Amino acid sequence: MPFVSFCVKCYNQASLIGEALAGAFEQTYPNMEIVISDDASTDGSVDVIRKIVADYRARDGRFPVTIIENKTNLGNGGNWQKLCSVAKGEWLVKADGDDRSLPTRVEELMKCWIAGGRKATALGSDAFLIDMESRSLGPVRRIVLRTNRPAGCIAAYHRSTYDRFGDFEVSNAGDDCVYAPRAALLGGGGGYVDYVDKPLVLYRVGAGFCRSVRNFRATRVKTFAASKLWVEQCFKDLEYFKDNLSCDEYDAKKKDLERWVTEIDRNVEYWGGTWRQRKRLISLRPFRSLLSASGVFKLALLLPDGLCDMMLDTISLLHNFRLRIKYGQKLKGDDLDGFKIAEILEKSIR
Repeated sequence: MPFVSFCVKCYNQASLIGEALAGAFEQTYPNMEIVISDDASTDGSVDVIRKIVADYRARDGRFPVTIIENKTNLGNGGNWQKLCSVAKGEWLVKADGDDRSLPTRVEELMKCWIAGGRKATALGSDAFLIDMESRSLGPVRRIVLRTNRPAGCIAAYHRSTYDRFGDFEVSNAGDDCVYAPRAALLGGGGGYVDYVDKPLVLYRVGAGFCRSVRNFRATRVKTFAASKLWVEQCFKDLEYFKDNLSCDEYDAKKKDLERWVTEIDRNVEYWGGTWRQRKRLISLRPFRSLLSASGVFKLALLLPDGLCDMMLDTISLLHNFRLRIKYGQKLKGDDLDGFKIAEILEKSIR
């Protein structure tokens, strides 16, 4: 049973960090520490964390807890790197301050790693989506198997992904898309992601009944522009690890990164261009593609900003309405928290 560090990142999440920490404290895996890093929050998150941890230590305190209080904001990637430098575990389980891990998350991940011969360098699972008020937005299934890169909300990494590569050379590079390629590089390119085919995280998104989509196109452009930073860091990691790879492995991984750069550039143009530019980039054929989610996105791109946001928000509302019809009265009630949502949906999926 390897020693695990349950790493919680927090930045201006005072109203939600309590739920994230509850998920950490209730883990069923015994050989574990909890490390919390607040990234110079301005909303009183640190005070909330201190009080919750003090109450936990007085009440139970079966896991050792370390609180990191960054004096300056390190950014998403920098905050994760800080956690890695302090954590003592062989495995680093990621948890954001606005999500909630189910009690068996760490236990299931470690069972998966041990059953796989302790070879995986990254682990992931399924998740449930919840909105800002813990209402269900539906399950997300097999998100690791589709991409072979665990999204940040459901990821766990072997600590060699930090020890072998160290801190980021690229300022402000996000951690979500850097550590999975690092995991794949380890072992001469033989590292891989293993997968738990169960929902172990309640992932919170700011959409649904309580939030409208705003400035969707501008947000997408900003997101893709930021993606260039993590790709730049991945290039540096690849060069650093080059001597551990065969020529074919190195060339293949470099081509993958170059393809990502091309795709990012195209998406920046795709989402951020003028109406005439977007129209030129969008192909509305074959007609059946319009019925897919990407097809609806393509149509939304041709609309003015306000109508684009309204259309995407309507899609979100319809999706939630469909779930309400499917699950009936079960997803209604003021006392319905994230754990109850997960239990209801998991049973329905089965």
